[in-house]
Parts: sequence; C-alpha cells; structure tokens
Amino acid sequence: MNRRERMLTILRGDLPDFTPHHFDMTMKMTDRLGEYYGYDRDEVEDRIGNHLLYLDPDGPNGEHNGFRGEADDGANYFDEFGTEWDVRGNYDIGDWGMVSFPVKDLDFSGYRFPAGDGDGRYVRAVDLMARYPGRFNVMRITGPLTQAWYITGLEDFLVGLIAEPEKIEMLFENITNYIIRLVEGLPGGVDAVRLIDDYGIQKGLFISKEHWLRYVKPCYQRIMEAYRKKGIHAFHHSCGDVTELLPEFIGLGVECLDAMQPESMDLGLIKREYGKDIVLFGGLGSQSVIPLGTPDEVREDALRTLSLLGKGGKYLFGPAGSIPSDAPIENVAALVDFCRDMEKHGVS
Repeated sequence: MNRRERMLTILRGDLPDFTPHHFDMTMKMTDRLGEYYGYDRDEVEDRIGNHLLYLDPDGPNGEHNGFRGEADDGANYFDEFGTEWDVRGNYDIGDWGMVSFPVKDLDFSGYRFPAGDGDGRYVRAVDLMARYPGRFNVMRITGPLTQAWYITGLEDFLVGLIAEPEKIEMLFENITNYIIRLVEGLPGGVDAVRLIDDYGIQKGLFISKEHWLRYVKPCYQRIMEAYRKKGIHAFHHSCGDVTELLPEFIGLGVECLDAMQPESMDLGLIKREYGKDIVLFGGLGSQSVIPLGTPDEVREDALRTLSLLGKGGKYLFGPAGSIPSDAPIENVAALVDFCRDMEKHGVS
C-alpha cells in the first residue's frame, strides 16, 4: 500500500496497514530538518514519509506565488490580489507576514478582483506530481473568509460584517468565484483541495456562528459543488477551536479537517462525537509538547494521541499546525523516528 492508497483507505473509513502521517512545518524548520538529516530542502518531506504532497496555484501565466522565496532575498512580494507580503516572515513563521492591504476603508472603487483562470497556473504543480509519485496530491487554496481580510485588513473586515454587509457579501462572492475557477482548472492527478480558512481563536470562534452561517456557509456550498463536479476530495484547515462548526463541516461534505489543536480543543470529545464522519488530522501539540517538551515527552504524547485519535481509523497523524521554527530539532527527529516505527504501533 503506497501513501496515496493509504490516504484513500482512511477517507473511505477503512483501516490502513498503519496510520498515515504528515508534518506541516515552517520553511525554516524544513531547512533545519534537511540540514539535520543531510537532505536537500525539496527532498525533506518525501524522505520523512509525508503522505500529502502540497501543491499551490501560481499566477495565470505561471508567475511564482512567491511564498517559497529564500529567507534572505530581502524582497517583499505582492500576490495577485494586491496584498503585500514579507517573504522573510513567511519563511520564519508560515502564512503570516502581511505588510499592506490593497483596499482601504472598504473602498472598492478601482479595485479589480483576479479571475482565477489562466493556462499557466498548474505547470509547477504538474511537475511536482511527476517528481513525487505515490503521494496524495493536495492543492492548497486560501478560503473566502481569510482571503477577504487579506484584501481589506482584519479591522476593516470585522467592521464591515456589521456596518457594511453588502460590501462584505460582494467581497465573498468575488472570492468564491475566483476559488471555483481555480477548482475548475485543476489538472488531472490532484486528489483533494485543502481550503485554508481560519475561524478559531484559542477558545471558540473569532466571528460569531451567525455571521459564519450568513456569509461563509453559502460560499462553501458553492465551492463544495465545484469539488463534486471535479471529483476531488474536500480537505479543510482552520486553526483554533472550531468545535462549534464541526457539524456544519460534516454537513457540507468536508472529509478531512485539521489542525485538531490539543491546547484548545477536547480531542476525546471530538473523536467520540465526530470521528466516524470525518478524518481528523493533527492532534500533536505544536504550541506545547513539540516546542517545549523533551524527545521522550514528544514520543509519549505521540503514542497517547495515536491511541486516542487513531482508534477505529479516520485519522491522519501529525502536528496541530506547522511545527514552529524554534522547536528543538531533537524533538522533531523523535517524531520522525516514531513515524518510521509506525507500522509497529499500527492503528488501535
């Protein structure tokens, strides 16, 4: 059973030969791990056995999306929505490092949304899939809510939810149209889309469920229909405590959800209530044990989490979100060793 077959097995709800794993990491941690093992950066994830192969859409004519720039290149990057990013910030800590936003005070006069089409968007993705056969290929796309405030800034976006709902509805509609066009253009070989949309804080949602149902859910109904027409699996990422939305995700047809943060969620309750309906991805403490514990504590937490979330299947083992850049490399190596021995642990 190869990695792709193992992922398809857990998505069906069957038991694989052993629990699959995937480590999300900052780019800096990827480089540190490569240095530790003597791997080139581009080989790290394959060498440590990651089951997912993450792919990203580029610009309509194949322009690089900018987030894999070198740490010291010194240049900021403007994406096709007009948001300015600090490349160094992305290297160090991941998808945070916005410098400026293209729309000020919710004034959209003169602003043009990108269409989402274009022949060059997936040339790089097709090449990666050919280089790493046997992985489960996952296209990452920023979700409607997150993309909305990347355009306006978070403060103006939150004000607009209350004060200017018609502008927020227009914003969501245009972003959803863009995402659907990306999905429609996906090349053969893509197994799933992982929509990245953060709704949670450490305890609860950062917008009300009522606002989520009004503004966000209709976007997902349209996006999920595009997935079904394309015949791809629905993965979803949200940081924070999104327990309140789990029934909504399942009802919409989301098949795999991360990050399953143990610092903010009751993982036992989630497994009992929802573990038969959706693949849970994550669960290891990226805010606690991995950066702050010892290698022995990391291994103990890994076995405990595997026993809890892996029971009965429908679990993708891994950290809850990206392993931070400053985590002790010995702790990360302990996780790699644990996964290499995963067949011995099996699924409970």
